[in-house]
Amino acid sequence: MAARYWVGGTGTWSSTNTANWSATNGGAGGATVPGTGDDVYFTSSSSAASYTVTRTATTAVLSISMAGPASGTLTFAGTSAIGISTGNLTVGASGTVSWTNTGILTKTGSGTITTNAVTINSPITINGAGITVSLGSTLTMGTTTTFTLTAGTLNLGTQTLNCGVFSSSNSNTRSITFGSGSAINITNVATATVWSMATVTGFTTTGTPSVNLTGAAASGITRTITLGAAAAQYVNFNISAGAAGSTVSISSGNDISFTTGYSGAVTNAAGSINGTLTLSSTISSWTASSSTLTFVGTGNTILSAGETINCPITVTGTLTLSDSLTVGASYTVTVSTGTLNTNGFNFTCGTFSITGGTLNTSAGTTFTNTVATNIGVSSPYNPTVNFISSTITLSAVTVDFRSGTVATTGSTIVINTLSQVRTASATVCSLNVSDCLSFTVNGTYTLDGYSTTGLSEFNLSNKIVNINSMVVGGADDLTSINFGSTGRINITGNNATVWNSVAAGSLSFIGTPDIRFTYSGATGTRTIIGDAAIANIQIPIKVTAGTDTVSIYGAFGIVDFTGFSGTIAPASTLTITSSLYIPATVTSVSSAQTLQFNGTTTLTTNGKVINMPVTLVAGSLTLTDSLIIGTGTDATKVFTLTAGTFNTNDNNLSCYGFVSSNSNTRTLNLGLSTLLDLVELLLLRAP
Repeated sequence: MAARYWVGGTGTWSSTNTANWSATNGGAGGATVPGTGDDVYFTSSSSAASYTVTRTATTAVLSISMAGPASGTLTFAGTSAIGISTGNLTVGASGTVSWTNTGILTKTGSGTITTNAVTINSPITINGAGITVSLGSTLTMGTTTTFTLTAGTLNLGTQTLNCGVFSSSNSNTRSITFGSGSAINITNVATATVWSMATVTGFTTTGTPSVNLTGAAASGITRTITLGAAAAQYVNFNISAGAAGSTVSISSGNDISFTTGYSGAVTNAAGSINGTLTLSSTISSWTASSSTLTFVGTGNTILSAGETINCPITVTGTLTLSDSLTVGASYTVTVSTGTLNTNGFNFTCGTFSITGGTLNTSAGTTFTNTVATNIGVSSPYNPTVNFISSTITLSAVTVDFRSGTVATTGSTIVINTLSQVRTASATVCSLNVSDCLSFTVNGTYTLDGYSTTGLSEFNLSNKIVNINSMVVGGADDLTSINFGSTGRINITGNNATVWNSVAAGSLSFIGTPDIRFTYSGATGTRTIIGDAAIANIQIPIKVTAGTDTVSIYGAFGIVDFTGFSGTIAPASTLTITSSLYIPATVTSVSSAQTLQFNGTTTLTTNGKVINMPVTLVAGSLTLTDSLIIGTGTDATKVFTLTAGTFNTNDNNLSCYGFVSSNSNTRTLNLGLSTLLDLVELLLLRAP
């Protein structure tokens, strides 16, 4: 180990020039060129006036200490790399030393870098397993110059590192120690990856890891932050400068904040946030990105400041809104295992998907999506949705979960279309709207279970809900509707199939079922289709308004047209298993299809002609007033008694023909009635 002093003023630091090296301070030149075991000194005795040292060869030394000349400035120039091992780098005060050398400065051993406000234009690398390099003062590098941490520890202490690029993308053991008030400032104003750490394996921090983008980048410049997704290795990023038209691309981090000093755009690569995302109202836009931003860990918050975030978002930790959040209509917000809390703020997105975890909305929240909502639908199929005292407006909703809950307490729910369809066996999949303020489906609600093992339940217990149209059941799939004692489904649609339970083989009702068709206009035909298998549940139907046409067919229990003033025209066989009530306000009842009764049934027509064949298949049919079948000219408009008891209940029956030619057990009870068979013009009156 030896000391080497620069003498003789301006000269070249090469591998062969010995003229400028002395073994003593201010001594004669001619000493050997310093090497790996030597300490290098530039002192006031190196020159009486300003001078330049130009490096032309790669060199490794033990330490470097620089002071200015007796008068003027030392300029450290050149392009050759230099290595410093276990010693320090000490640079004299600004104004006495100028470091213009652009060769890489590599620190391979522990030590301290003290630059005393002199800007270092050399890239700096720390590369030594287990070493610690500390800052003795603020270290300022050129605005495009890179600081690289390859291995070892950078100890900032209470100082600041100013550099153009910070790079540390490898799997070596390396760390940064942040002390009180310390930070890394990225000053680059050119298009670059200003934080480069795609691989974070082996990287850790201590203290509060603060990184600031302070360069006032101009329009057209994009600065990119690349940080691999691993929560233990995250740092805080604060973007405080940049003009309109510039862009900052983020990926991962703890707290990522944009302050009012930044006026450019934001975009993102795939990454994770384990803290807060804070935007500023001065941001111009969030540029569209297909890469997902994932919120991990607990305590995450997001403040959007009115900006629309145009990228997919996934929540696996806990995310709480700090203000109203809008995510672009083209993107999906997914809650897979974590919790999303709206915290009383509005939330709008294109598609919302909760496969697991929890969604909590609270008083004051308007929760809106414009494309689709998936509740369950994919693994792990165990979402918890709590719509609490909120206004919920959803587009195409799909509900399919193996376990989980949906609560709507105190909320106003409006859905465009709703599909509650089981795709596998499991416990009950229940959509509970019993505690909401109101529940409306503007399109079709499809309710279907899974074979005989997976029940889909719609729980509206004691609530009146409004649904445009409804499809219930499939094959032997388990479905259930819980009405409670006062619940009601209002079917509001028109000019379409508004009810279809043709495959509701395993539909069950809880409570007192009440299904009403409430459209009050005159447009089109409402089609109501029941299951043709009369052994299945007797579905009650009430058509309470309208002057349009109703085509109702299939099997139903109670069918009541009180309040309806239009035309009844079944497109296929209509089977009544309990009662049919036709009010006098109905325009007509006419069809080539058969009106049949099966079970203990009654019929009230209020004098309206039933212009369709009528059959008692089995059970009993009791008239509550006179029955007129057809107008007397259509031979198909007959009454057929196939089996069971037909009781006119002292009311008259008029029809084209009365048919009962078979060997079944059947009874005709005329009482005091008159039966007019228009075929034979035969008047039959009971004795």
